[in-house]
Amino acid sequence: MPPSQTIKSEAIRLFALQGYDGTALSEIAKAVGIKTPSLYAHIDSKETLFMELFDDIAREHTEHLRVAIEAAGHSSLEERLFAVIRESCGDYTLSEVKSTFLKRSLFFPPAYMRKEIQGRFLEAEQSLRGLLSSLFEEGVADGTLRSIDVEQLIASFLCLMDGTFIQTHYYGAEEFGKRLPDIWKLYWAGIAAQ
Repeated sequence: MPPSQTIKSEAIRLFALQGYDGTALSEIAKAVGIKTPSLYAHIDSKETLFMELFDDIAREHTEHLRVAIEAAGHSSLEERLFAVIRESCGDYTLSEVKSTFLKRSLFFPPAYMRKEIQGRFLEAEQSLRGLLSSLFEEGVADGTLRSIDVEQLIASFLCLMDGTFIQTHYYGAEEFGKRLPDIWKLYWAGIAAQ
């Protein structure tokens, strides 16, 4: 593994376990097996490294969701949307360490980086909104879904995604996986055409 990838892997692990403020560059260097000054041959700063990792993981997560939609291909709209929800539950799409990193970054960011992280999260969400918009427009147009404003459908779906993301953390992937079909059934009943 190239040194920069090893640095990223160890930094993700340490940031996930200890948070941004609790992780010193010297710990990352030690985990990689180099001296702290040598890190600067690969990174500009701790903050830059952290934000780069955040962007990488957010992009990876969105890409997994896009692939899930494509993999569902010619399935029904319900099956394609459910694939997104199932994949969005964090532990399904990301390693546990990356999922923990993402949760910690979003819920407990360093105070001075909060706005920057929120902004980058919203940027990453924009590509997902585009995918969802296409699906919901299709569903409203062909009568699969109730005639609800697409922006409202997207907002409700993103709330469901956020809830499943948190629930997976509370209950673990296995236990939450048992609950997910029932949650989905109720959500679908609320948006599907009668």
